[in-house]
Amino acid sequence: MKPLKIARFGDSGILLTWKEEISLQIHRAVMQTDEFIKSHFESAVLETIPSYCSLAVYLNSKVNPEVMIKELNQMTWFLPQTTQRATHKIVLPVCYETPYACDIGAVAAYHNLTVNEVVLLHTAPTYHVYFIGFLPGFPYLGGLSKQLYTPRKETPKTQIEAGAVGIGGMQTGIYPNVSPGGWHIIGQTPIPLFDVSKNPPALLSAGDVVRFKAINLKTFHNIKEELAVGTYQIEREVCHA
Repeated sequence: MKPLKIARFGDSGILLTWKEEISLQIHRAVMQTDEFIKSHFESAVLETIPSYCSLAVYLNSKVNPEVMIKELNQMTWFLPQTTQRATHKIVLPVCYETPYACDIGAVAAYHNLTVNEVVLLHTAPTYHVYFIGFLPGFPYLGGLSKQLYTPRKETPKTQIEAGAVGIGGMQTGIYPNVSPGGWHIIGQTPIPLFDVSKNPPALLSAGDVVRFKAINLKTFHNIKEELAVGTYQIEREVCHA
């Protein structure tokens, strides 16, 4: 699927845009185009930032963006098709119990559900990481059940804990660090989402897929202890998405 438009983006960047919607098909096109550009223009590209339906490409200062745009427009028939690509599937344990799920009761009441039904609905899908943003390592996940779509809070909280799993609108995500936030917190994962001592520092990348697995308080603290001594193994496998 070709981008609809390729245009200048700031002084030394270009922006490729597709139809403006949250779509797995469009996002596959974004990610495959990202790989294509990085592999064919390696010396010209400093950084690429994919999102739902666009791809920002920041260029080496010696590269003329207009020349790059012309080249890409001439090469659009080479751009990859929206087939499946190799990626990672990661299973994240989440505790949906007090004190880690301060808003799960409110989310349940908003939808006339029980707390257990919220947990079942939240852990049922396989989620797609559309992009990383807002905070380093914060994944925007698509695939949330429509039964859990919940408007963001009118007044954000001043502090959300690292690992907090939230719902905002038609998305779910995970706060990698302590920060303010306006999403409804329904659980917490003990798994660090961002660690500067690791390479790469972010656990998740755009294009990955995620499953949530409900755990109780005891298991949550056991995993914390295993992580502290380096014995916990994150459930991860290569898949195609």
